[in-house]
Amino acid sequence: MSILNPTPLDRMNDPRGRPYFLWDMEMSLGQFQEALRHEDPEIRAYFLGKLMRQAKPDDVFSFISLTEIMESWLRIQRYLGESKAFWSWILNLWEEPHEVVVEGARILVDTRHEILTSKLCTLLERSELRDLLDVRVLLEGGGDLERALSDAPSQDAGFSPLTLAWVLGQLPITRLSEASGWPKDESTELERFRDEFVQKITSLAAPE
Repeated sequence: MSILNPTPLDRMNDPRGRPYFLWDMEMSLGQFQEALRHEDPEIRAYFLGKLMRQAKPDDVFSFISLTEIMESWLRIQRYLGESKAFWSWILNLWEEPHEVVVEGARILVDTRHEILTSKLCTLLERSELRDLLDVRVLLEGGGDLERALSDAPSQDAGFSPLTLAWVLGQLPITRLSEASGWPKDESTELERFRDEFVQKITSLAAPE
Protein backbone atom coordinates (compact mmCIF):
# COMPACT_ATOMS: atom_id res chain seq x y z
CA MET A 1 0.00 0.00 0.00
CA SER A 2 1.44 3.38 -1.04
CA ILE A 3 1.50 6.32 1.37
CA LEU A 4 2.26 8.87 -1.38
CA ASN A 5 -0.03 11.83 -0.84
CA PRO A 6 0.22 14.26 -3.79
CA THR A 7 -1.28 17.72 -3.46
CA PRO A 8 -4.47 18.06 -5.57
CA LEU A 9 -3.73 19.97 -8.78
CA ASP A 10 -6.21 22.71 -7.96
CA ARG A 11 -4.28 23.48 -4.76
CA MET A 12 -0.82 23.71 -6.31
CA ASN A 13 -1.10 27.34 -7.43
CA ASP A 14 0.32 30.14 -5.31
CA PRO A 15 -1.51 33.47 -4.80
CA ARG A 16 -0.19 34.67 -8.16
CA GLY A 17 -1.76 31.73 -9.98
CA ARG A 18 1.52 29.88 -10.61
CA PRO A 19 2.29 26.34 -9.51
CA TYR A 20 4.24 26.76 -6.26
CA PHE A 21 7.25 24.91 -7.70
CA LEU A 22 7.56 27.41 -10.57
CA TRP A 23 8.33 30.31 -8.23
CA ASP A 24 11.19 31.39 -10.49
CA MET A 25 9.19 31.84 -13.72
CA GLU A 26 5.82 33.05 -14.99
CA MET A 27 3.92 29.96 -16.15
CA SER A 28 0.43 28.70 -15.41
CA LEU A 29 -0.35 25.12 -14.46
CA GLY A 30 -1.92 24.54 -17.88
CA GLN A 31 1.13 25.92 -19.68
CA PHE A 32 3.38 23.72 -17.56
CA GLN A 33 1.34 20.62 -18.42
CA GLU A 34 1.61 21.52 -22.12
CA ALA A 35 5.39 21.85 -21.74
CA LEU A 36 5.51 18.31 -20.34
CA ARG A 37 3.87 17.12 -23.58
CA HIS A 38 6.20 19.07 -25.87
CA GLU A 39 7.34 17.18 -28.96
CA ASP A 40 10.99 18.01 -28.21
CA PRO A 41 12.24 15.46 -25.61
CA GLU A 42 14.89 17.91 -24.39
CA ILE A 43 12.27 20.53 -23.55
CA ARG A 44 10.18 17.91 -21.76
CA ALA A 45 13.25 16.82 -19.81
CA TYR A 46 14.04 20.42 -18.80
CA PHE A 47 10.61 20.97 -17.27
CA LEU A 48 10.54 17.53 -15.67
CA GLY A 49 13.89 18.31 -14.11
CA LYS A 50 12.52 21.59 -12.77
CA LEU A 51 9.49 19.76 -11.37
CA MET A 52 11.61 17.07 -9.69
CA ARG A 53 14.05 19.67 -8.38
CA GLN A 54 11.55 22.19 -6.97
CA ALA A 55 8.34 20.32 -6.11
CA LYS A 56 7.59 17.99 -3.22
CA PRO A 57 8.59 14.49 -4.36
CA ASP A 58 5.03 13.24 -3.78
CA ASP A 59 3.66 15.92 -6.14
CA VAL A 60 5.95 14.86 -8.97
CA PHE A 61 3.77 11.79 -9.50
CA SER A 62 0.75 13.95 -10.22
CA PHE A 63 2.45 14.80 -13.54
CA ILE A 64 4.61 11.83 -14.51
CA SER A 65 4.82 8.13 -13.72
CA LEU A 66 7.86 6.40 -12.29
CA THR A 67 8.13 4.40 -15.51
CA GLU A 68 8.38 7.60 -17.55
CA ILE A 69 11.05 8.98 -15.22
CA MET A 70 13.10 5.80 -15.60
CA GLU A 71 12.76 5.81 -19.39
CA SER A 72 13.81 9.48 -19.65
CA TRP A 73 16.36 9.43 -16.84
CA LEU A 74 19.44 10.15 -18.95
CA ARG A 75 17.89 13.35 -20.26
CA ILE A 76 16.28 14.43 -16.99
CA GLN A 77 19.25 13.92 -14.67
CA ARG A 78 21.30 16.79 -16.13
CA TYR A 79 18.58 19.22 -14.95
CA LEU A 80 18.27 17.94 -11.38
CA GLY A 81 21.14 19.80 -9.74
CA GLU A 82 21.66 18.80 -6.11
CA SER A 83 18.44 16.75 -6.13
CA LYS A 84 20.02 14.21 -8.48
CA ALA A 85 21.38 12.20 -5.55
CA PHE A 86 17.92 11.97 -3.99
CA TRP A 87 16.22 10.83 -7.19
CA SER A 88 19.00 8.34 -7.97
CA TRP A 89 18.45 6.85 -4.52
CA ILE A 90 14.67 6.66 -5.09
CA LEU A 91 15.01 4.96 -8.47
CA ASN A 92 17.45 2.40 -7.13
CA LEU A 93 15.25 1.80 -4.10
CA TRP A 94 12.22 1.22 -6.31
CA GLU A 95 13.95 -1.11 -8.74
CA GLU A 96 11.54 -3.89 -7.75
CA PRO A 97 7.91 -3.74 -8.98
CA HIS A 98 5.73 -1.70 -6.64
CA GLU A 99 2.54 0.29 -6.46
CA VAL A 100 2.24 4.07 -6.49
CA VAL A 101 -0.96 6.09 -6.13
CA VAL A 102 -1.46 8.86 -8.68
CA GLU A 103 -4.65 10.95 -8.46
CA GLY A 104 -6.28 8.21 -6.45
CA ALA A 105 -5.39 5.38 -8.82
CA ARG A 106 -3.04 2.56 -7.82
CA ILE A 107 -0.49 1.82 -10.54
CA LEU A 108 1.90 -1.15 -10.60
CA VAL A 109 5.25 0.11 -11.86
CA ASP A 110 7.59 -2.27 -13.68
CA THR A 111 11.33 -2.39 -13.07
CA ARG A 112 13.65 -0.88 -15.65
CA HIS A 113 14.64 -4.40 -16.69
CA GLU A 114 11.01 -5.33 -17.33
CA ILE A 115 10.54 -2.13 -19.33
CA LEU A 116 13.59 -2.93 -21.47
CA THR A 117 12.38 -6.49 -22.05
CA SER A 118 8.94 -5.21 -23.03
CA LYS A 119 10.46 -2.64 -25.39
CA LEU A 120 12.42 -5.36 -27.21
CA CYS A 121 9.17 -7.25 -27.78
CA THR A 122 7.50 -4.05 -28.97
CA LEU A 123 10.31 -3.36 -31.45
CA LEU A 124 9.75 -6.76 -33.02
CA GLU A 125 6.05 -5.99 -33.42
CA ARG A 126 6.15 -2.45 -34.81
CA SER A 127 9.74 -1.08 -34.96
CA GLU A 128 9.04 2.62 -34.42
CA LEU A 129 11.78 5.18 -33.89
CA ARG A 130 10.36 6.20 -30.50
CA ASP A 131 10.74 2.64 -29.23
CA LEU A 132 14.29 2.39 -30.54
CA LEU A 133 15.13 5.65 -28.76
CA ASP A 134 13.66 4.28 -25.53
CA VAL A 135 15.80 1.16 -25.80
CA ARG A 136 18.91 3.27 -26.35
CA VAL A 137 18.19 5.30 -23.21
CA LEU A 138 17.51 2.17 -21.15
CA LEU A 139 20.73 0.53 -22.30
CA GLU A 140 22.78 3.68 -21.73
CA GLY A 141 21.28 3.77 -18.25
CA GLY A 142 22.75 0.36 -17.45
CA GLY A 143 20.20 -2.03 -18.91
CA ASP A 144 21.34 -5.64 -19.35
CA LEU A 145 20.69 -6.49 -23.01
CA GLU A 146 21.71 -10.13 -22.72
CA ARG A 147 19.34 -10.71 -19.80
CA ALA A 148 16.50 -8.83 -21.54
CA LEU A 149 16.92 -10.89 -24.72
CA SER A 150 16.83 -14.05 -22.62
CA ASP A 151 13.67 -12.95 -20.77
CA ALA A 152 11.78 -11.59 -23.79
CA PRO A 153 10.28 -14.98 -24.84
CA SER A 154 8.53 -15.14 -21.46
CA GLN A 155 6.60 -12.01 -22.51
CA ASP A 156 6.18 -12.97 -26.17
CA ALA A 157 6.49 -16.64 -27.07
CA GLY A 158 7.25 -15.68 -30.68
CA PHE A 159 10.18 -13.45 -29.81
CA SER A 160 13.47 -14.20 -31.58
CA PRO A 161 16.67 -12.15 -31.12
CA LEU A 162 17.82 -12.89 -34.66
CA THR A 163 14.46 -11.90 -36.11
CA LEU A 164 14.61 -8.68 -34.10
CA ALA A 165 18.09 -7.96 -35.49
CA TRP A 166 16.82 -8.54 -39.04
CA VAL A 167 13.76 -6.31 -38.57
CA LEU A 168 15.82 -3.50 -37.07
CA GLY A 169 18.37 -3.78 -39.84
CA GLN A 170 15.62 -3.07 -42.39
CA LEU A 171 14.23 -0.09 -40.46
CA PRO A 172 14.39 3.01 -42.76
CA ILE A 173 15.58 5.39 -40.07
CA THR A 174 16.53 8.23 -42.43
CA ARG A 175 13.18 8.23 -44.23
CA LEU A 176 11.14 7.96 -41.02
CA SER A 177 13.14 10.67 -39.25
CA GLU A 178 12.81 13.03 -42.22
CA ALA A 179 9.06 12.44 -42.25
CA SER A 180 8.97 13.34 -38.55
CA GLY A 181 11.07 16.47 -39.05
CA TRP A 182 14.05 15.26 -37.03
CA PRO A 183 17.41 17.06 -37.35
CA LYS A 184 19.85 15.13 -39.52
CA ASP A 185 22.38 14.71 -36.71
CA GLU A 186 19.78 12.98 -34.50
CA SER A 187 18.87 10.65 -37.35
CA THR A 188 22.54 9.84 -38.00
CA GLU A 189 23.16 9.16 -34.30
CA LEU A 190 20.15 6.84 -34.04
CA GLU A 191 21.25 5.00 -37.18
CA ARG A 192 24.69 4.51 -35.66
CA PHE A 193 23.15 3.16 -32.47
CA ARG A 194 20.87 0.83 -34.50
CA ASP A 195 23.81 -0.65 -36.38
CA GLU A 196 25.78 -1.24 -33.17
CA PHE A 197 22.66 -2.62 -31.48
CA VAL A 198 22.03 -5.11 -34.30
CA GLN A 199 25.67 -6.21 -34.17
CA LYS A 200 25.43 -6.72 -30.42
CA ILE A 201 22.24 -8.77 -30.72
CA THR A 202 23.67 -11.04 -33.42
CA SER A 203 26.87 -11.52 -31.40
CA LEU A 204 24.91 -12.53 -28.30
CA ALA A 205 22.67 -14.86 -30.33
CA ALA A 206 25.51 -16.62 -32.18
CA PRO A 207 25.76 -20.36 -31.41
CA GLU A 208 28.73 -21.34 -29.28
